[in-house]
Amino acid sequence: MNQIKDLLQTMIDGANYAHHQINHGDPSMAVIVTEDIIAGFVSIEETVVSMKDELNDHDAIEAHLALVKETLNKIVLSFESTSYQQISSIIKRSLVKQLTDLRIAIEQIIDN
Repeated sequence: MNQIKDLLQTMIDGANYAHHQINHGDPSMAVIVTEDIIAGFVSIEETVVSMKDELNDHDAIEAHLALVKETLNKIVLSFESTSYQQISSIIKRSLVKQLTDLRIAIEQIIDN
């Protein structure tokens, strides 16, 4: 679980970086970072699913994962339509907060 927490922090840092890159005119780098964020998310999702019986608050974690997944889908669709300002907004207003909330939920499981 500590590795998930660390990965989530890296994903948060990556999301902030992607936001910065879009706002400074380098969406191609944001695409690469977003692909890494998605890969990290898939790893976390697979781990959480495999630990379903071991997690005390599995339903809450799954709810957080569902929100992040939906947001990542929106970002991918926005990249496909080159709506970079929309991507920047989604990252800043939704993704960073959702990843932070997921990290906090994971930390609470670790502490209990």
